[in-house]
Amino acid sequence: MFNSLRSYHVDYLLKSKADANAVEDRMAPGHFRHRALIVGESEEEVVSVVRRQGGIPVNVEMVRNRFKFFKRVSAEYKKQFLMAIHFNCASMSAARALEAVIESDTSSTRAQLNSALAIIKRGGGFIEALVSLNFFNESTLAILEAGERTGTLTEALHTAVEHLDARAVNNKLMTGMASMAGLEIFMAMSTVVSNRYVMLPMMLDNMPVDATPAKTQEILDAIHSAMLFSDVMMWGTLGLFFVVIMAVYAYFDRDQAFRTWVDDKVMSVPVLSQAILHSAVANSFRVAASLVKGGVHLNAAIAIAEKSTRVPGVMRYWAQARVRSENGDSVAAMLSQSMLDNSDRLLVGAHTDRAQLATSFATIAERRSYMASKASKRFGMVSFFATAVYLTVAVLGSIYVIWIQNESLLSGLKG
Repeated sequence: MFNSLRSYHVDYLLKSKADANAVEDRMAPGHFRHRALIVGESEEEVVSVVRRQGGIPVNVEMVRNRFKFFKRVSAEYKKQFLMAIHFNCASMSAARALEAVIESDTSSTRAQLNSALAIIKRGGGFIEALVSLNFFNESTLAILEAGERTGTLTEALHTAVEHLDARAVNNKLMTGMASMAGLEIFMAMSTVVSNRYVMLPMMLDNMPVDATPAKTQEILDAIHSAMLFSDVMMWGTLGLFFVVIMAVYAYFDRDQAFRTWVDDKVMSVPVLSQAILHSAVANSFRVAASLVKGGVHLNAAIAIAEKSTRVPGVMRYWAQARVRSENGDSVAAMLSQSMLDNSDRLLVGAHTDRAQLATSFATIAERRSYMASKASKRFGMVSFFATAVYLTVAVLGSIYVIWIQNESLLSGLKG
């Protein structure tokens, strides 16, 4: 199995200096010490590889994989990885370019690239090898797959790098929204818990001593009602927190049906859905602009743009544009759909050449990105006021109990 491949740092001796980093060995005159990263299924196999090359193995050390939680590959590494493949594609096939990039990597990340290298060496495809790495998201892989299928992989690699940049910006936007919502849920939860398990029990332990039996019973009933109300609020908050966790899980889960179901539910949230929709439109139009500007045929660019998003409405837009193109509609007619507002439709309908069409796509992407930012701020304001109302309702029971106690105290003083 390819998963059994391991990376080994190997120190070995050669009679000649095979690379610039080799140094003369003090213990073995006439030999040069080399260090290389070699992939193999076992230490014995790596030693055999070195000996077949005429080397004398001195030390073999397996590269230890980091814990899975720490195996995340940074966004910068992903971009540079794709850019390196893009540069190599100018003189070789995509699969060979991927192989060359992997073999030139001597960092600790190399251990995660072994599966892709094994697939390439056994004759597997470029996309198959990239999928095995398991650190590119679906939209990036879809852009590359569509580029390979349409014969525009070189341009698709460049577009994928730009897509990663745009995705990083959008991730910051969505992370900010999620963090704000999470903080507000935590504040609401802490208020309800302290109200239920601190304030109300303290009221129960400090009943007015001068109150009449009827008034005492009224206060007890009010406290128990407030406790019940706090329980309902607390479990409701936990339920909301569970929904948020499920949405986050669905984002990373590979069950397409479950993710689609969660996406539909998320898109039913009024303000949040606008932020997501504008962000998705901006990303897909930015992809289309890059491809058209790079000389890719419009039909191929539309197919790749369709694969660059998972928001249903945006996917349907590009799918419908592709169908209309196949039916012979003009560019303006196939792009002027209801998802675009009047200004967007006016822009795409006014172009006269490819350069202007690419500029139109880029302008729409920039405008929608600004609209996504505004929608996210609006979502923050709405969630803030919703939390304020929630907290007010959560403490109303305690306020009512305090009012009854004060009324009883005042009545005693007047008596």
